[in-house]
Amino acid sequence: MSTYYYGSGLSYVQYLQAKSFTSDITKGAQKAAKSINLAVSRQTRELIASQEALARENIRCLESGLSRLEGGLDQLAWEAQDAGRGIR
Repeated sequence: MSTYYYGSGLSYVQYLQAKSFTSDITKGAQKAAKSINLAVSRQTRELIASQEALARENIRCLESGLSRLEGGLDQLAWEAQDAGRGIR
């Protein structure tokens, strides 16, 4: 906090005005910084959430593909057994 000095070239009223201006500017800058910080935090949370959603979707697709592959391999095994019986 600033202190008024007699002989500084400013009247006490000028000193109080300057102090008020400085305080207003500082508060405005702090408010803007907090707003930007909150906006970045929100965007970061959205990015993380979208990355997690993509990971879940990727896992779901892989599981679906693996179950289809498993079903196809089962079908192929049955067909190979039928072909073996037909040859015999």
